[in-house]
Amino acid sequence: MRLACAVLVLVAGCGGSLDRVRHLEPMRRADSCARITDVPWTALDRAAGSDRTRIDAMPDDVRRVAEAARLDDAMLGDRIVLVEHLLVLHADLGGAIAEVDCLSDQLEDLQAELADREAAFSLTVTLVSIAVGALTATASGVIDLATHDDLVSAVVQIIGGAAATALGVIAFFPPNETLTLEHDRNVLRVVRDARDADDVTRAPFVMRMLVAPRVDGPSPRETLERRWSDTFALVDDDMPALIFGNGGRYDRDALRTREVVLEQLEAELQLLRQDYELLSRYLFERSRDAPP
Repeated sequence: MRLACAVLVLVAGCGGSLDRVRHLEPMRRADSCARITDVPWTALDRAAGSDRTRIDAMPDDVRRVAEAARLDDAMLGDRIVLVEHLLVLHADLGGAIAEVDCLSDQLEDLQAELADREAAFSLTVTLVSIAVGALTATASGVIDLATHDDLVSAVVQIIGGAAATALGVIAFFPPNETLTLEHDRNVLRVVRDARDADDVTRAPFVMRMLVAPRVDGPSPRETLERRWSDTFALVDDDMPALIFGNGGRYDRDALRTREVVLEQLEAELQLLRQDYELLSRYLFERSRDAPP
């Protein structure tokens, strides 16, 4: 019996620690999504001029984007300056989308890593269970041939059968694998906590677009907050603190929840790209129709 217990403890301990080193690389890569090279934010933080006649004449949905871009009539009159500014806006928006998409992809890698670790544990325990069953049958046969002691043989079979059964049950319930994920630079926290665009130092055009109400409804961030509330209503109460904090211990459910929240943010950012394209098309049409 002691031998069987020792086998169970050994397998439970070793199976849960399989490939501990292999998961460190994707964890390190999860920090590699942060934007390293900033676009010239001073161009995005410029104050719009007081002459807004042409801006005020724009359709409401186009004017919303133009105001977030801090365009004015003077900039609209200088095509070179306007094109340069639009390129900076595009870099700001594209960088934000790329960062969120990268973070989401990394979370998928981490979920796959935890799934592999749990599968490795189950496979190890299953193989040991098979080995215990085979050894039990062999030992029982040897005892029968050597001593003809039915009692000893029966005891060996009971102990071996109990150990194999216990291992088989354990294989169906692998440990809840977790990992430590740090995210001091938390884009989700920035979007949630910044009350206005002036609170952030990165992606100012994106933040102004997120907080600006749409013509036909609430702002994108208000829509995000509603979706996030619906998502967190389905998980543990302490999940928001983990998702919006500086990091902590994540299991597969927590990783999946964070991925869902990031995907919701990415969806809103993709809609902002459509808004940006709306402004670009409007300016292109007006520029083409304007006299040389």
